[in-house]
Amino acid sequence: MACPRSKATEARCDLIVLNLSMPLQDSLVTVALLRSKVPHVKIVGLSTLSFDLGNQVSPETGFDAVITKQDGLSKLAQTLKALMPEPP
Repeated sequence: MACPRSKATEARCDLIVLNLSMPLQDSLVTVALLRSKVPHVKIVGLSTLSFDLGNQVSPETGFDAVITKQDGLSKLAQTLKALMPEPP
């Protein structure tokens, strides 16, 4: 189940898709908060930028994957499928 950031620590989320260009809070701060509260959750960063984001989106920052909006829905679906196990 995917859920909004405000509910992520209350609900039992498996995956969060997080916009890297959030207007009210830095995405790296948000990822660190989510990792401290729900360490098992998979976090996919979604960026409007199509260039290499370097260390900002490395595994050390807490993202399991990062894709750009230009990659399209098929890349998003492929990434989500790769991160989430098949249900029994």
